[in-house]
Amino acid sequence: MHGGSAIDIVIIDDDHAHARHLVRLARQHNLNSSRWHPVKDDLAYVPSARLALVKGRNDAELVRHLSSRQPDLVTIVLGEDNGPAHILECMRAGASDFLPDNLSDPELVTRLAGHFGQCRAAADSPESTPTTCSFGLAGHSSAMDDVRQFISRLAPADATALIEGPTGSGKELVALALHRHGARSKGPLVAVNCGAIPDDLLEGELFGYEKGAFSGAVNTYPGKLALADGGTLFLDEIGELSPAGQVKLLRALEARQCYRLGGREPHDFDVRIVAATNRNLQAEVANGTFRSDLYYRIAVAQIRVPALVDRPDDIAPLARHFIADISQETGSKPRELAPAAKQSLENHTWPGNARELRNAIEVALINSETETLSAADFPQLQNSPALAGRDAHHSPPPEGKRNVDELDSHSVRNALHKACGNKSAAARLLGCSRMTVYRHLKRDDVSALLS
Repeated sequence: MHGGSAIDIVIIDDDHAHARHLVRLARQHNLNSSRWHPVKDDLAYVPSARLALVKGRNDAELVRHLSSRQPDLVTIVLGEDNGPAHILECMRAGASDFLPDNLSDPELVTRLAGHFGQCRAAADSPESTPTTCSFGLAGHSSAMDDVRQFISRLAPADATALIEGPTGSGKELVALALHRHGARSKGPLVAVNCGAIPDDLLEGELFGYEKGAFSGAVNTYPGKLALADGGTLFLDEIGELSPAGQVKLLRALEARQCYRLGGREPHDFDVRIVAATNRNLQAEVANGTFRSDLYYRIAVAQIRVPALVDRPDDIAPLARHFIADISQETGSKPRELAPAAKQSLENHTWPGNARELRNAIEVALINSETETLSAADFPQLQNSPALAGRDAHHSPPPEGKRNVDELDSHSVRNALHKACGNKSAAARLLGCSRMTVYRHLKRDDVSALLS
């Protein structure tokens, strides 16, 4: 996951044998670790680290102590699930996650790797990268300066916020910045991917459920709203909610309370709502596919994260940021970026935005056998649309949503080519939904065009 001289993870565990096992596990994955005993060792001198793994009888108190001394420390509790009240106590104390202590070693490593990814995304130290990276947002264009300035004003206000921008542009980093620099920074940040939750599971995921509420409900689950109490609930891809899901969410947000499935008593919650979408919700309100009352409830303050094609001055700084970031992650020496490679990156339209750029850098670092990344190390850019594709990117989509019968194979083929196979980006170029593109591919069997 990462290598270097700094402490990656500090393990605070009153079980000596278990602590030694965790240290060995950390070393097996190239993590620098430090072990502290919560009774014998003075926690005031716990070294600065990226992440703390806490296991002990007084875990919530330990988390509270660490959070007060190191506010930026990501703290994970590893313990026995003693019910929702115990989990909530740990989360309110400042824990970023609660992991059951019966996880297998591979499962534990996977969960920790996800938190290390958040640590990297949140890193805003100018010493860590050669680029401007305030709030974890790299780049020095005027557009990104505007985003950062708005974050600095909005974060302390505790207002509900809607983050808009294309896929891969960094909306989740803006949400993280709003939380970490706001009044609720010591509370939990809980993320929900609205597009990944089926309608029949939405209530249980958001509002929780009582033990025995349905088949498989073997324990009480507090729900994401309760887990985020005192902190921030990040509703990612909120535009993907079905009409029924929108009604359920709106009702809870208006009342500031919800009922668990199988429960009889309402539960209050106190959270800041930050939502994100890659859709034009105003247009969807106008055509009736998104509720206007929910839109005005979540869009109190709005932040627009620009597409990478609209800020070409940020492409090279972002590339260097990703080179440094990935090199640090893998423990390898950072590479330089050749002028021809820089030109190739700046000529590309990047329909997948910063996420696509990071993927391209990662592949290039694997391909390269020298200390300088050349244009040849980016094979995916050799036949991709260049500057000419920018006009297509900026051309306005047709009015309204087009259906599958209004599209022809030639249009779909051209859009997929311009979007480098990215179906979401192709759908935006065509002015239709992503599902329409999928249905067209299935109907006309043109998926071979992507091979």
